[in-house]
Amino acid sequence: MELSRNLMCVLGSALAASICSANGEILPFSQTRSVAADSKAVVPQMVDQQFGLETSLDFSLFDKEVAPLSLAINRTLVSIAQGVGKQVSGIADFGIAGQGEASVSLTLVPGAGISGEASGQSLFDVVFTITKLSNFTLTGSLDTQSITTGGAALPTLSNSFLFEDVDNSLTLFQALTDDEAFGISGTLPPGTYRISAGADADASQAASLTLSRTVNGISAFDFDFRIATVQIPEAGTMGAAAAILGLCGWTLVNRRRRA
Repeated sequence: MELSRNLMCVLGSALAASICSANGEILPFSQTRSVAADSKAVVPQMVDQQFGLETSLDFSLFDKEVAPLSLAINRTLVSIAQGVGKQVSGIADFGIAGQGEASVSLTLVPGAGISGEASGQSLFDVVFTITKLSNFTLTGSLDTQSITTGGAALPTLSNSFLFEDVDNSLTLFQALTDDEAFGISGTLPPGTYRISAGADADASQAASLTLSRTVNGISAFDFDFRIATVQIPEAGTMGAAAAILGLCGWTLVNRRRRA
């Protein structure tokens, strides 16, 4: 699942608007956003191990990727392993959006003592407050894909999405499978909320003695949360509207009496 190129433009525009506005309805309280991956390639008399990690230090646009690649070669013996973690996410006045992906890839030639390992992770967790009564929409999806050759074992893939009302310890929505599309809407009172999403991929494989083996797996999440403040007429406006309706009613009755 490819990260959308348009997401950066949308989030960039939204964040620019947030900077210019002092009346944001979404106020972030805390956040943990990170991508991590590692890889290990092993052949007789050689081991190559790599690691990568990126974390968000503030509430600004988070656009990071780590993709450590391990390569071990000893004559005709070859092991290649790579783990990938990436994410594009942002928080604006009236919306929060994110896409995350974790993937693994192994390539092993036949032979004894050859193996490969890889893992990837993308984590999103933001707690925020909504300051006014608001209508909301939440759309998104979870996705996993894997393919192997040469009798290799499938990678371990998982992902998750959770939307919570923190004040009332209430789960408003939770994805129940690794592969689904979702969309909900409703009204939220002022309060504290949490959106959490994650994608993980992991693979560990020993080489076959006769067949080349490959392992490829990807896990991803994608979501878009937006709010719109519910407009409640002020007391003065409601009084004026009532007076106008009363006047219309009096005029109508007066006309009927004259008739």
